[in-house]
Amino acid sequence: MNSTWFSYDGFSIEVASDQTSDLSWLAEFLGPSFEQRTGCDPRNIHQRVLLSEDRPGFERLQRLAHPSTTHCVGFVLDSGPLELNTFHDQGATVAVDEAFDVFYLRQPSGTLQIMDAHQASPRHARVALMRVVREYAMHHSLRQGRIFLHASAVARNGRAVLFTGPKQAGKTSLVCASLYNRPACGLLANDRVLVAHEASGWQCRGMPSIVSVRPGSFTVLPWLHARVQQFACGHTRFASDVGPARLLNDGRYGLSPAQFCQLLNTQPVATAMASAIAFPRLDPTISGARAHRLNTANAAERLTACLFAASGLGTRSELFDLPESGRFPTPLELQNQARQFAAEIPCFEVRLGPHAYQPEHIDPLLDQLLG
Repeated sequence: MNSTWFSYDGFSIEVASDQTSDLSWLAEFLGPSFEQRTGCDPRNIHQRVLLSEDRPGFERLQRLAHPSTTHCVGFVLDSGPLELNTFHDQGATVAVDEAFDVFYLRQPSGTLQIMDAHQASPRHARVALMRVVREYAMHHSLRQGRIFLHASAVARNGRAVLFTGPKQAGKTSLVCASLYNRPACGLLANDRVLVAHEASGWQCRGMPSIVSVRPGSFTVLPWLHARVQQFACGHTRFASDVGPARLLNDGRYGLSPAQFCQLLNTQPVATAMASAIAFPRLDPTISGARAHRLNTANAAERLTACLFAASGLGTRSELFDLPESGRFPTPLELQNQARQFAAEIPCFEVRLGPHAYQPEHIDPLLDQLLG
């Protein structure tokens, strides 16, 4: 069994797998927001996670599993909490994840085991592993008094602009246009941003997730479709892999953050200080891009609606719980932090016309938002 260690916002986790490629893929997917370490003092480890292939054990748990009235919140997604069927076996709490065909076993010792039945291709168990590590890290950070926003973020010279708002508001297309062939800019986050109030200001850190590129982006970014076809897109792959691009079931392309950076010829950024918050909105009545400064009350109202998992704010994972990390925040506490963030950082509504993604519009927009 091979092990590696990751740290994120003061959280330390040991991850082990019987496949070294799983750990290499995880390091590429999570970095640089998660720092990989060569070793860690066992006394400083907050959590241990083990991914193993065990067909006999998997089949035994399959026989024990049945439609259950016992559920627990496994993952907290932006769409809301995801409940998993659970049962108990030999002192362990066992949860069934049918989406990735794995079992999660929370052992009495606190170690979390992910049991896989086979080395399938694409390797969906890798995604289950990534989601578990990410859930623990988010849980820890929330208990440390941080907030998460459903947002993308671009950084330049240590300063970040956050693009946030409802789905299909143009965030991904705006990030693509902001990063492509701009060596001074880097990708901080593609979907989730950790925001922490520090003495020097508001620090932002990405929480890596699968990047979805929808066909609608190709309409405003015609160069993007041609570049996607050149890459072996598929979020369970490495950025260096070759082969045909894989489409998701709904026609989107799913990329790892490393693949996304390679697609845009840019680099990932671990942290940056918040410079501005932008709420993009598609507006066919204009041609380019226009940014309008919002007043504090309007900005606060919008930003609280963009807190991650806002529809179930304050919900926590019951399976990947870390009560020793501190007290879990209430919805009001999370909203108050978002209001303070909106009061201290300039907030803009950015209207995007059909030609907004051209360099002559994007460059002045970035200059305005990043200073």
